[in-house]
Amino acid sequence: MDIGVRIDGAFDISNSLHMYNILNLDLSPTNNASKKNCIISFFDIINTTNEQKVIDVAILKNKWQIASQKIDVKLWVDKCDNEWAWSYLFENIKTGINRPPVWFINRDNSSTIQDCIITLFDLLNEIPPARELILRKMKSAWSQKSFRDKNNGKRSVSVVLPEKTISMLDEICIKTDRRKNEVIIRLIQTEYEQIKKGGH
Repeated sequence: MDIGVRIDGAFDISNSLHMYNILNLDLSPTNNASKKNCIISFFDIINTTNEQKVIDVAILKNKWQIASQKIDVKLWVDKCDNEWAWSYLFENIKTGINRPPVWFINRDNSSTIQDCIITLFDLLNEIPPARELILRKMKSAWSQKSFRDKNNGKRSVSVVLPEKTISMLDEICIKTDRRKNEVIIRLIQTEYEQIKKGGH
């Protein structure tokens, strides 16, 4: 797992047999009922004492309670493009191959994609530094993408203005609650429309 960049292959199905294969349990349950049955079957089959099973279930419940209290990822994912987040997390940057993690079920369902992304960060609660780093880098990458998309078709222009004009521009920005580029765009558009109408 390269937590500095991506998590390529970290959650892929390996060539070795998964415990669910060995126990002949469904690796990809498609609904909550089948998921619940798989969990119950798992604890019924594993070779350990009932006391240990109770302890293990209590540990899982505690981990779930901790995970369910963290809503930072859910709130953020609601605002971004799920398909983009999916590609960022699970696409191999060298090959471009997009391989789903072992717990993923239905890629055609957008809500399932979001659940999968949230599940990743729930699992990373076990490795807090990795969780924080991946989330921070993903948010930063999304901000950069949004900025590029927003500025698509725009380019920087450098102009020299007198101090008095700059002060006037600053005052206009304060009074209208607009950024400098927004004020300048409006002024240019207004001037251009007047020229087209024969006003100059």
